[in-house]
Amino acid sequence: YAQQREANNPRLCFTWFRPSEVTRDRGELMSIRQMVARTAERAASDKKRVFVTGLSAGGAMTAAMLANYPDVFAGGAIIAGLPFGAARDATRAFEAMGAAPERTPREWSDLVRKVSPRIPRKPAISIWHGTADDTVALSNGLALVEQWRDLYRLPKDAFVDKRLKGRRTRIWPDKDGRALVTLHTINDFGHGTPVKRGEGGGYAAAAEPFMLETGFSSTLEIAKEWGLTRRWRR
Repeated sequence: YAQQREANNPRLCFTWFRPSEVTRDRGELMSIRQMVARTAERAASDKKRVFVTGLSAGGAMTAAMLANYPDVFAGGAIIAGLPFGAARDATRAFEAMGAAPERTPREWSDLVRKVSPRIPRKPAISIWHGTADDTVALSNGLALVEQWRDLYRLPKDAFVDKRLKGRRTRIWPDKDGRALVTLHTINDFGHGTPVKRGEGGGYAAAAEPFMLETGFSSTLEIAKEWGLTRRWRR
C-alpha cells in the first residue's frame, strides 16, 4: 500500500489539498502513480483492471488520482473523502472537512475537466460516507457525487435507490446499465472504513484504528461492485 512519510506530514496523511502534490506527474500524486505502475508490472496485471481506493486523506487523494489519471484506473472507491479541488492549502482543507465548499455541479466537474479534458474510458466511482462523520462532513460525499455525476453527464434524478441494512445506496448508471457513480451513505456511522469481523475474504481479522465494525465489509462490497469476486475471462 502507498503510505505517507512523516517528513511530508507528521500525521502521515496524504497532502491531498496542495496543488503541487495533486498535479499529474508531480509530487505525491506522481509517487503513487509510479508505485501503481511498478506493482502492476511485477504482478503482470491486466491494465484494464487497475483500481484505487483510500480512506479520509487517502480518500481525497483517491479522488485526485482518478481526476488526474482516469486513463489508468477502471474504478475508484473514496471512503470518507473529499472532492478533487476542495481546498488549496491547510487552512481551507480543514474548512472543507467541516463542510464542503458551496459550488455548483458544473463548478465541481470543471475542476476535473481542467486537468483531464478527455476521458475516453470512464472510471466507476464508488463513494462511501457515514452520516455521523464529524471529521469529514457528509457534504463532501454529496459533493463528490455532483462532481462525477456532472462530469459524466448523468441526470441528477436518474438513479436507482436501494436500502440495505444500515445503509442507503444510490446508483447512477450509464445508458448500458453500468454503474458509473455509486453513493453509499451509512446510518449513524463515524469516520472510518466500514468492516465486519471475520476470517479472510475481505473481512476484518481484528479491530484497528479507523476500521469500524458496521455489520458488513465495504472491502467485499466494493470488490463485488467492480466484478472482482467473479471468474474473469480474458
